[in-house]
Amino acid sequence: MKLLGNFRHMVILGIIIRLVLVPFLAHPFDMFAWYRYVDEIQKAGVSISSFGIIPIWNSFLIIVANIYGVLSNILHISVIPISELPSNFDPSYGITVITDPIFNTLIKTPLIIADVLSAFLIYKISFFYSKNYSVSRRSAYLYLFSPIVIWISAAWGQYDSLAVLFTLLALYYLLVSKRMVLSATSLYIAVLIKIYPIVFVIPIIISIYRFDKHRRREIGYFLIFLFPLGLYLIIFQSNSFLSFLGANVVNPSGLPFASGFGLTYWSVALLTQIDTIWTNTIMYLILLILMILSLNYIVKGSKSQFDGVITGSFLLIAALFLSYPVVSEQRSLILLAFLSLMITYRSSLRTHFILLSSLAFLYAQKNFPFYLLPLASRYPDSFSFLFSSISPLVNRSPDFITPTTNSGLILFIIGTSFSIILFITVFSIYRMNKIFKK
Repeated sequence: MKLLGNFRHMVILGIIIRLVLVPFLAHPFDMFAWYRYVDEIQKAGVSISSFGIIPIWNSFLIIVANIYGVLSNILHISVIPISELPSNFDPSYGITVITDPIFNTLIKTPLIIADVLSAFLIYKISFFYSKNYSVSRRSAYLYLFSPIVIWISAAWGQYDSLAVLFTLLALYYLLVSKRMVLSATSLYIAVLIKIYPIVFVIPIIISIYRFDKHRRREIGYFLIFLFPLGLYLIIFQSNSFLSFLGANVVNPSGLPFASGFGLTYWSVALLTQIDTIWTNTIMYLILLILMILSLNYIVKGSKSQFDGVITGSFLLIAALFLSYPVVSEQRSLILLAFLSLMITYRSSLRTHFILLSSLAFLYAQKNFPFYLLPLASRYPDSFSFLFSSISPLVNRSPDFITPTTNSGLILFIIGTSFSIILFITVFSIYRMNKIFKK
């Protein structure tokens, strides 16, 4: 009972930390994107095209549209137009309004719930295999109090935490309760939130084939759900899906101002121009090598279903992180979720987790102080000095803000450090399993 009480107190602390950040911090671009969608729903209503290739999140935004309309009218709180603020408060990228505390709270509430439930699932899965309360709590706490996990859900306002939650739920049903239909359902819900959990079908199916007696039936549960998912994407969202494939698979390079950006050594593109063709060629070569190594581990190197699914999935994600030219900070949540589970058996990876989490958090501060706009826009005089102080670190244009050489160098160092630590982590995993000694 004491252990459960301590866990409950830590969860409450994690929630309080997040609630302090929720109303007054936000990523201006993403929150503006959610607000614009909600505003369009309020004006034009709902159609099949409203759901896109992320129907779960868009369905939630449709609900938010109705609740927000009522609350904003009752409380007389609304967005603040950028045109009413000092010019150096303008975050560019076509953003025209700054969202208000009510909107921010509505958007982020399910994200905080997802963080807490994810930590609980990490605890349950870890305890099932370790039978050790201290080990399982430590894994859960690492994720719950990870600075980047807190930042993405409570401050930024991105919804990767929902994809992480349903991925972990799929793992719980697969590895702990052995309810394959619910596992497959949960995984494909995760795919309908963020498309990238689809890659986890590979280690799941291979591990079932290798380690489960009822392999045909259980593999069938995962494969059968691919048909309705593919049907939905092809029939109802073919244009959106093709655009997504073009931007993320066929030609994943670049932002308007750089061909490489994020938690990667490709952030060198912030310092010097890199040819896109060479970027893609090198990227696909590295991706191919790392994917072959990852699949070899899943097929031959893994020693249990837990190892095949958890470690195998981590290695596949790491392959993408170590090859793709643009690696957004919010993607690190799924990487850290799997890493926290791996710590159940590999406690030495705890330091790697802390370093990766901290570096991702530091990189996410590239938008400082624009995260403060929900608060600063209501008290511009009190915050004007902050926005003036960043002028030497950014280059402004009518369309977007880019880093200067000095700030680009800082981002390159952080991004490259993340890649180095992740590479060391991957190498450590292979070395632990003697992959490179055979």
